Amino acid sequence: MDYQVSARKWRPQTFEEVVGQVHVARTLTNAIRQGRIAHAYLFSGMRGVGKTTMARILAKSLNCASASNGPTVAPCQTCPSCLSITSGHSPDVVEIDGASNRGIDEVRELREAVKYAPMAGKYRVYIIDEVHMLTKEAFNALLKTLEEPPSHVVFIFATTEDHKIPSTILSRCQHFHFKRITRQEIIAQLERIIREEGIRITGQGLGLIAKAADGSLRDALSFLDQVVAYSGKEVNDQDLQVILGTAGRGPLMAMVKAILERKTAEALRIVKELADEGQDYRQFTSELLEYIRHLVIAKSSTAPEELIDLPSEEVEEIRQLSASAGVEELQRLFGIFSLALESFRGAVHPGFVLEMAVIRATRIQPLESFEKLLERFHLLERMLGEGGDRDLTGPRAEVAPDAPAVNAPAIKTDPLTGSATASAFKPGPSESAPVKAGQENPERSAGTGLPMEQWSRVVKRFLQEKPNLGSYLEKGIVQEWIAGDAKDVLVIGYDEGAAFFAEYIQKEESRPIVASALREVFQRPVELKVVRLERSAHEQQQLQLKKDQQERQHRQRIQQETMAHPLLKEALNILGGEVIDIKDA
Repeated sequence: MDYQVSARKWRPQTFEEVVGQVHVARTLTNAIRQGRIAHAYLFSGMRGVGKTTMARILAKSLNCASASNGPTVAPCQTCPSCLSITSGHSPDVVEIDGASNRGIDEVRELREAVKYAPMAGKYRVYIIDEVHMLTKEAFNALLKTLEEPPSHVVFIFATTEDHKIPSTILSRCQHFHFKRITRQEIIAQLERIIREEGIRITGQGLGLIAKAADGSLRDALSFLDQVVAYSGKEVNDQDLQVILGTAGRGPLMAMVKAILERKTAEALRIVKELADEGQDYRQFTSELLEYIRHLVIAKSSTAPEELIDLPSEEVEEIRQLSASAGVEELQRLFGIFSLALESFRGAVHPGFVLEMAVIRATRIQPLESFEKLLERFHLLERMLGEGGDRDLTGPRAEVAPDAPAVNAPAIKTDPLTGSATASAFKPGPSESAPVKAGQENPERSAGTGLPMEQWSRVVKRFLQEKPNLGSYLEKGIVQEWIAGDAKDVLVIGYDEGAAFFAEYIQKEESRPIVASALREVFQRPVELKVVRLERSAHEQQQLQLKKDQQERQHRQRIQQETMAHPLLKEALNILGGEVIDIKDA
């Protein structure tokens, strides 16, 4: 017998043999058992997933001569009808290429042909492949026949682009979407075939074929034929890499390790080896992106084997490698090589593009979380306030909670433009002069006996633990301290413009929190009483003018201090950005 390619030799002949399309096979077998045969079916999906194969199996089930009571879910494969359908010579199963028979004239001929009864079987089956290639006029001519065909006619349409099928056709068909075949299913089928054929390929080699097939079993069988023709029945992984044009797992892992360990020379050496072996840079970068994606999934998921379509030993290998990098760093690497992949399109020297991407990837510095950066900035505030000179990267020093704070800028960088926004931290509440009850000018002055130091500690505590509530307390002006036998009373006042803050502090959920903090600081029960400060219109106007002036002065001072701050200068030097705005944080 003449040689047959594996895709034809190992074409499934029953519903059970079809790989990866259990949902379609189950629906069709149930419909046959129940006698619910539709007059039109539409099979859609990518290439090589079993659409035409399923159509032929359905045709054999409808016309098997051994079934005396009508269609069967298990065609015998030995009767003349089954044999002629398998060989493609059945007069009752007409296969039409939609790409070359796409006009209205061909459809008119089809409409005339469907009137004739089947010659040997029970049904006349029309399989139209790539049906989306039919013209609009051809589809319109087919509508009436498709809606009310003769009882002995069944239409089976196959397409890779179901979105091009008119809705009028879709509404007259039972639509089945064929899924991409997973790598594990392709590997299992390849293992069965090479066992029967006496071919020896490693598990990693089968994985390379399944990966290159990208969900198409027919492509996988074509690759198998090609590599056997190259190597014979003893196939090694190097031969597979040559035939498939893939880099393999080793170079990908070596490249990622070199990048994570900041070994630029090693990474460039791998690129040179790819060039020496004639590897395609775009293909390698695409595989590298997929590998980095697997690392991110392994880092982010508790069950990566459910999301990574690879053998269990490769998933475990990826999990171990992912432990040496953070998610943010891996995502940055993904972005770098995604840009490189896009740049290949118009590049004169693709190798240079990959080299520059590799150098950039090995030079990026690990990112710290925002929480850690914020903690270091607060630590810097306290240490500079003490006049100390300590290592910020070392263990966190114990600093007294009353240490005065100084301004230190918080840097935000735009990820697209590289521009930086510096936000100046506000200093903690002033512990200088208290305020006298009823005093017109809300400037704090010493010598009143008011517990300003303790109140400042309360405000600082809330600014650290509950910044929202702390900022509201900070707006208050201490008015009076009333000592009592059972408990003391602390009176703070708010201007009319700050009435919202007063209402928030007096809410039911806020009062016990504030009372608890006051008790801990004052070492005795203290009631917080909130009052509203009444001022005349002239006083309010004068106060507003003074506030505006102070705000302008404060803004100028903040800008000057922020621009001169060494942290900002160092951040701009590292990030290469520019300050576009300065805001109070």
